[in-house]
Amino acid sequence: MNTDMNIYLQKTHFATIMLLFAVMTLSGCDDEITMDDLETRHGITYVKGSKTPFSGFVKAYYDTDSEDKENRKVFMEGLYLDGYKTEKWITYKWDGGRIETPYKFGRKEGIEKKFFSDGNPKQEQRFFDNRPNGNDIYFNRQREIILTIFYRNGTPGAPPPNRKAEIKLEEEEKLAAEKRNERIFGKRQKSWMEHAMDVL
Repeated sequence: MNTDMNIYLQKTHFATIMLLFAVMTLSGCDDEITMDDLETRHGITYVKGSKTPFSGFVKAYYDTDSEDKENRKVFMEGLYLDGYKTEKWITYKWDGGRIETPYKFGRKEGIEKKFFSDGNPKQEQRFFDNRPNGNDIYFNRQREIILTIFYRNGTPGAPPPNRKAEIKLEEEEKLAAEKRNERIFGKRQKSWMEHAMDVL
């Protein structure tokens, strides 16, 4: 089961990269899309006036009214796929710090990392389906752990007593992810890209 899931994730990641390459090739790289060019309808993001969900890289800037576009400071950048935030999004702080947030289907999923201005870790918080789920770890500037809070489905509580209980939580999370994906996309069928990968 784990091997099948890993193969599926690898193929999905490859398909995502190929799709983005095709989008960038067809649309050309000169026309930069910013967050100001987008709008969200019913939880799905589109280029304003478009009927097709947006796929591609996007940036947001601190000074959106600046005429000097070369010197604008990037506030946030990331990737959309079929109208949903996906992969790693980066938010840049004025003081030089940053936040790296992983997304799947527009929802936080994975470990969100916050950094001090010198690049040292400030906080690492695990998310599943947009809610804290797992350890939330805080660091000082010397990279020492100063606080750990455990969350389960968005609620703080006691961590699992042993590895067996932790594995059970991971299995519950995987099952919930499969149900969520079926709810969003229906029962999954192989894409043309997966069929092509099976042939290789």
